[in-house]
Amino acid sequence: MKNFYDIAIKEIKNETKDSVSILFDIPENLKDKFKFIPGQFITVDAKVNGEKLRRDYSICSGW
Repeated sequence: MKNFYDIAIKEIKNETKDSVSILFDIPENLKDKFKFIPGQFITVDAKVNGEKLRRDYSICSGW
């Protein structure tokens, strides 16, 4: 089962016209849970314009 956490977005960086990098503001007490290895992905669960969305994203760096 996946655990979801309320995590704030710290920064969004436009990489190309079709892609962005998102830097999350991970609290110190959760940093160990967010360590990753190449090839892993995260599932983002968010409410956008009142609609609940869930998407999977590849982790491309530790920025």
